[in-house]
Amino acid sequence: MELMKALQLKKNGLNGPFLLLSAGRLVSQLGDKLYLLALPWLVLELTHSALQSSITFALEMIPQIIIAPFIGVYVDRIKRKKLMVFSDYFRGIVVGGITILAFLELIQMVHVYIAAFLLSTFTLLFDSASEGYLTGIVAKNKLLEANANLTFINTLMRLVGPILSGIFIGLIGATGTIGLNAISFIISGIILSFLPNEDINKDTDKKTRAIITEIKEGFKYLFNHQVLFPIAIFSTFMNIAIFLVTTLLIFESKETLGYGPEETSTIFWVSGIAASITTLLLKYLKKYLNKGQMVRFGSIGVLIAILLLVFKQSLITITISYSLLLMIGIIVNVNMMAYRQEIIPNHLFGRVMTSSRVLVQVFTPVSMVLSGWLAMRYGSKLVFEIAAFIVLFNVLYAWFSKLRDIK
Repeated sequence: MELMKALQLKKNGLNGPFLLLSAGRLVSQLGDKLYLLALPWLVLELTHSALQSSITFALEMIPQIIIAPFIGVYVDRIKRKKLMVFSDYFRGIVVGGITILAFLELIQMVHVYIAAFLLSTFTLLFDSASEGYLTGIVAKNKLLEANANLTFINTLMRLVGPILSGIFIGLIGATGTIGLNAISFIISGIILSFLPNEDINKDTDKKTRAIITEIKEGFKYLFNHQVLFPIAIFSTFMNIAIFLVTTLLIFESKETLGYGPEETSTIFWVSGIAASITTLLLKYLKKYLNKGQMVRFGSIGVLIAILLLVFKQSLITITISYSLLLMIGIIVNVNMMAYRQEIIPNHLFGRVMTSSRVLVQVFTPVSMVLSGWLAMRYGSKLVFEIAAFIVLFNVLYAWFSKLRDIK
């Protein structure tokens, strides 16, 4: 107990609990970035199908539509530290199970589908708990810096992970590489178990209230907010376009262009370098652009990134396009997360954030499956053209909607 009190430092900087949270995220993110290439590579080795690959990606998004509202309620009810630790251990077990089945040559696509769904569910639980936990250990005026630092960890691992993933897939196969991700989740869970337990806001008697009532509160707050709701609409269409494109990138490299894992990993480690630089530049960008301006200019950058693929599909254009999408995504997401953390009441945070995720992700699984089907039937270029048209619409929305009110 005394150790917990000692760790509960004043929220006037990036303190001890934040450093522990960062350490856990670093280990977990390294495993995730190995998995980022290894799982779709395994699927393509089993099926050689863009549609099967896109179905796997789609199943990873479904929990954010169906389960997210319920997760939001429990994130606001239960100690967020406990949820993070449990999520890490459970993810380690799920990924470990896939690894064992693959080594025994018993793996079927149904196993991959189930694992993708479960892994996504508990990643959503972890992320929601982590975002809410952060507001309890970091002062509001430090949230942008804290989110930028956590994003830097993500992008740094995006640089290191794919390089290692390409090497490991060549040495121990996609299966062994996936197994390393299972180990990373367990280590992360151990690290995060040393975090202090935070206080949950008990301004209402949550034990006696219906879960559906609490879910409705999250949606009501989101739909009635003059800025959060337009952000969700903007993000919904942007997600549809981006996932139409990114769902096909590994398929394009492996199956269409004929590259191996080492060459394909270039897409991710080059984008990791670009993303790492972006996180370092965030504190300078905020001196010249406010949060709303970053979103609006970012929408134009996304359009440029997708148009590159419309005109030419090669490993170079795929890498440049993905790097731009990642850089812009970091700038927009870090600023929007800090904005949400500043204005959403802490006791509603989990529900509002998961409500937003439902709206933002509701069409994403459809766009992923549609992407794979269209690519198999008509070619990837048509998919990229459709995505560019959607983003053009979103650019206009960003510049002429309530998003202009974000400062």
